[in-house]
Amino acid sequence: MAGEQFFYNRPLFPAQLDMSHPLTKGLVGCWVLNGSDQIRVWDSSPYKNHGYLVNTAKGRWQGVYFDNANSQVGFPLAVGGLTHPLLAGASAFSCAFLIKANPVPDIAGIWTKGLDDASGWTGCYFGTTGGGSGDDLVFAIKGTGQMTIGYTDAIVLNANDFFTVTYDGKMAAAGVVTYKNGVVLTPTVAGDTLTVANTNTADIILGNGLQYSWFYGGFISLFVVWNRVLTKVECSQLHLNPYNMFLR
Repeated sequence: MAGEQFFYNRPLFPAQLDMSHPLTKGLVGCWVLNGSDQIRVWDSSPYKNHGYLVNTAKGRWQGVYFDNANSQVGFPLAVGGLTHPLLAGASAFSCAFLIKANPVPDIAGIWTKGLDDASGWTGCYFGTTGGGSGDDLVFAIKGTGQMTIGYTDAIVLNANDFFTVTYDGKMAAAGVVTYKNGVVLTPTVAGDTLTVANTNTADIILGNGLQYSWFYGGFISLFVVWNRVLTKVECSQLHLNPYNMFLR
């Protein structure tokens, strides 16, 4: 699936999951940012961790649009295992997101949990850290030490990119596998000094990053989190149809 085809079979609001579908195993959050609500971003998982559009984030038919200035989506993650320690670095998890990114002057946070302080953080962002020219995808976990995996020029600006990141919870770069449109990416940067998981208890934020200053520009159309490592076959299935796990 490529281009606008990502949107042709999207479930309409309110989307309901088929909890017998294999891809719902270990699911702890599933947000279809379908633009049907100008205030909330609805979590289709049983945990109902609904998010809220903040500042100038706008719901549109392609997803939520972020203006690279002060827009974001915040999730009050009180239930469902999304609070510490799932995304802290000591537990396995997977996440998937569909984006259409605009160019940014420096670094932009796609999703982040925590700030750049003593409690540490986890997230995905794009910028130049992967060694490229501003369109690299980077996944990082900071606790005691930091694990950073970068993929040079992985993001095609102004185009739909579907990413799935899986992490085995062993605090080593070798335990991270990232797929772009169903294909495994080869990391170009792999920093591996993480020894202790982070302790942050912050909410997940979409469209922003550390210190609430890495503002993202463009669309985020889907964000999903599992508490397990997805298989290569599952990641391929996700790319072919990210919405198969929804009832029709």
